[in-house]
Amino acid sequence: MAGGGVICDRTGPRGRHLVLDHEGSRHRLVLIPASEGIAPSYILPAEGHFAVRNAALTAFHRQAERSRGSARAGAAQPSSYQRHRLRMMLAALDARKSADGSRASLRQTALELFGGDPADERAIDWKTSSRRRHIQRLIAEGLKIVEGGYRDLLNARLPEAGPVGG
Repeated sequence: MAGGGVICDRTGPRGRHLVLDHEGSRHRLVLIPASEGIAPSYILPAEGHFAVRNAALTAFHRQAERSRGSARAGAAQPSSYQRHRLRMMLAALDARKSADGSRASLRQTALELFGGDPADERAIDWKTSSRRRHIQRLIAEGLKIVEGGYRDLLNARLPEAGPVGG
């Protein structure tokens, strides 16, 4: 839990006993090993302090949900590298389209994206260059996103990089 710590952690025959401190509140938990087919759950003894225990459990549960929610929200935000890579994919796809509507070659696309002079590079050097493989990967991954992978982005799953034939 954010903002607190484990005060006590003991394992006994009935499970793991924890005392957690969070913003001045102490939460006492007994973690019972999960059984197959049983969802994680809370057990409150029906005794004289039920209302107090229930309030403490509710506070603990809300804090745990907030922590999980903030972790999911952070996962939904691409890192700076991932944002850069997505921008490069879109730029590569845009650069593939010529002004007359035809498709530009990989070499023309790379020149537009990365700059340079086509006269400076021989055909054999281009064929074996890392820039060629880079532009091939950007275009292939960009097309994958355009053809349906954008749904993964909207659901906070980033595209998996994989080998692309060239």
